[in-house]
Amino acid sequence: MTEKKIDFKKEEKKFYAPKRKPERIFVPEMNFLMVDGKGDPDGEEYQKAVQSLYAIAYTIKMSKMGETRLTGYTDFVVPPLEGFWWSEGMFDLQDRDAWLWTSLLRQPDFVTEEVLAWAKEIAKKKKPDVDTSRVKLVRFEEGECVQMMHIGPFSEEVKTVAEMHQFMEEEGLQNDTGAVRKHHEIYLSDPRKADPEKMKTILRLPVS
Repeated sequence: MTEKKIDFKKEEKKFYAPKRKPERIFVPEMNFLMVDGKGDPDGEEYQKAVQSLYAIAYTIKMSKMGETRLTGYTDFVVPPLEGFWWSEGMFDLQDRDAWLWTSLLRQPDFVTEEVLAWAKEIAKKKKPDVDTSRVKLVRFEEGECVQMMHIGPFSEEVKTVAEMHQFMEEEGLQNDTGAVRKHHEIYLSDPRKADPEKMKTILRLPVS
């Protein structure tokens, strides 16, 4: 009998398969691996951050193949990459070098600070060229949001965001996007492989 895997995309479709129209949603507390950074997402710092997140996530996932038995371990499907985006002043879509970001991967609840520390040690031995020192574990509740599926290139997200803003106005909601509650994206497509016109990205904006 095959052991059941945790698959957030299948088990929690409301968070990972929204419609192509804005909807209001409450996002409860979840567990994440995160790396903070600054600059163009096509730049080296962002690429290294993503690499370090996956190195830790797969080290934890594949612990089942080694001698270490992590407390509460359940196999899981590594979920899609996510990102928070903001800037110190007005967010300028053109000035990519000024962007501040947090790259993140959701993790099952058995992943604790102790598990992260263990995974960093193992990853350091197996992938010495990948710096995982900046990876942190954070539990947080995103709360009330408006979300929508964006299909197409990242450059056209502004149209989807405008539709979300109109929905907020119609529903009497306040857009809380800023340096505290941030613009949130969940990447369901690999931009290195997907046709830009068919890329799926969940956009999520905090509201009150």
